[in-house]
Amino acid sequence: MRNDKQLIIRPADKGGAIVLLDLKYYRNELLQQLSDSLVYEKLTCDPTLQFKLKLDTELEQAMIAGWIDKACYEFLTTQFPKCPLIYTLPKVHKDPLTPPGRPIISARGSLFSNVALYLDNFLQPLCTRMSSYLADTSALLTILRRYDALPIDTLFVTLDVRNLYTIIPLDEGVAACRQALVDGHKGTPPVEFLISLLHLVLTCNYFRFEQTFYLQKTGTAMGSNVAPSYANLYMDAFECNYILPKYTDNLLLYLRYIDDIFIIWRGDHIGVESFVASLNDLSTPVKFTLNYDKEAIDFLDVRIFRSPNGIGTTLYRKNTDRNTVLHAHSFHPPSVIRSIPYTQFLRVFRINTNLATALQQANEMRDRFIERGYNSDFLTTELEKAKANSLGGRPKITGTDTHADRMVFVSDFTPASHDINLTIKKNWSILQLDSGLPFTQMPPPVCAYRRGRSLRDLLMVTDLKSEPPGTWLRTGKLGCFRCGNCKTCGCLITGATFAHPHNGKRYSIRYRLSCTSEYVIYCIMCPCGLYYIGKCITMFRTRMNNHRSVIRLALASGNSDSPLARHFVQQRHSLPMLRAMLIDQIPPLSRGGDRSKLLLQREAQWIRRLDTIAPRGLNEMFSLSCFL
Repeated sequence: MRNDKQLIIRPADKGGAIVLLDLKYYRNELLQQLSDSLVYEKLTCDPTLQFKLKLDTELEQAMIAGWIDKACYEFLTTQFPKCPLIYTLPKVHKDPLTPPGRPIISARGSLFSNVALYLDNFLQPLCTRMSSYLADTSALLTILRRYDALPIDTLFVTLDVRNLYTIIPLDEGVAACRQALVDGHKGTPPVEFLISLLHLVLTCNYFRFEQTFYLQKTGTAMGSNVAPSYANLYMDAFECNYILPKYTDNLLLYLRYIDDIFIIWRGDHIGVESFVASLNDLSTPVKFTLNYDKEAIDFLDVRIFRSPNGIGTTLYRKNTDRNTVLHAHSFHPPSVIRSIPYTQFLRVFRINTNLATALQQANEMRDRFIERGYNSDFLTTELEKAKANSLGGRPKITGTDTHADRMVFVSDFTPASHDINLTIKKNWSILQLDSGLPFTQMPPPVCAYRRGRSLRDLLMVTDLKSEPPGTWLRTGKLGCFRCGNCKTCGCLITGATFAHPHNGKRYSIRYRLSCTSEYVIYCIMCPCGLYYIGKCITMFRTRMNNHRSVIRLALASGNSDSPLARHFVQQRHSLPMLRAMLIDQIPPLSRGGDRSKLLLQREAQWIRRLDTIAPRGLNEMFSLSCFL
């Protein structure tokens, strides 16, 4: 499927399904969205450098004024920013055959990703002060269980704000955030500095699709760290102006989770329809989709219904939901795999107000776990444990974070993770002997893991690259070739493969490389069978000229600081015996980024893979700092 250029693989917007889309349909649907001139503007070139200058100027002025320190400045500025990319998630719950796409901008490592994270640190706490704020399902359940039997003249209502992230007017959104900061933020940095950064994030919201750059003119990008807080504060201002003061008598309960609203409405269906119609008739871009029912309604992952004792709840699963439980044999820490059944069973008991329904849904969930390879007896034990910890279908949630004050060591989860964890704990006392380290009095760190690269990452590619323009030349063969016009050609070994110096394993060269190639990894092959792995940013022939010059000088003087030249002197090799081969390259990065750092990482990988550290090779230095 990965090699089928007519297909594109995407996760569904909701429900966890994997969707195979015709590439032509996916591309046309996204281009149709980008053609909306009210929201997007096509740019003539990559604006990264222009926007980086604006950001750096703002940050330098803030550091001079003392609003941020050097560490904060270095966090907020990105030396080698990546270009954001746009992609869509198919909304198969709305149309399974021709699903519309929800636009997402992948901004990790981009120019403003850390700035958005910094702003969210100030805006998110302000969101929790909103009268309608709803943090999650747990908060919803806590609120609903305060209610006794509802009046007979009430309705359950849900509202959905259509396309909230892309419709927020710039001036009104910024004004809402400014007012929230004025009311709730004190001290450094000043409000106007934060607003200036927010204005930059919103007005410089650019991205690339294929080879074309776009600017989003309204709203905020889904994918930005600050987007939920920005949308929340805008909607709070909208509610305070148009909803909460005017409909107090009708709103028995009003809660909002970003763009999803739950209401217990006092009145009939005519009144609630008139209420939503009046909101949709306002001269604002905020428009609502209405659902209501007298007996039951679905909100988030909960079905809310009327019961004799008050408000009942049960777990709600959409028709489009798939069995996305992590597979029992998935490559994750065993503790994660073991904890999932219990926490999911506990979730069932927490949401359900009726114990019989909770048991039924817990058994259905047990079957879904069995489908994903979990042991039946283990599941039964975990289900009974969750049941025992519930009281009338409502679990007691206790416990504190025992690791709150512990340092955390974060790494990708690999087959070596367990051994690394044991090694750190075993040798921690050695590190504590160094009084210059800041953690000498601390206990060993808690080891936490990031998810490693998976099949999902390999198959669901974000960057949809257009085909390069064709030429009358045939596609060149891969391998190492001479340019035919320099001194390096005489010492260059050509070919499509090369051998490991110790076990003879052959490796294929994945690029077409020559003396004029840049950002390459090369291998100097000594007549005595030892290899030297090096890298160069400039053209390879320039680097080889330097090697020849150093070796020539070493042969004349009898000594050198260069390990390669020193080896030539010690082994009495002559300069004509110098042989080299290009083996790898870091090609230009389509999204930008630190190409030099990637080259250092690739060099370290080849040094380790080919085992070229002295005495088994000619490399004397081997640093892993480039991976930090």
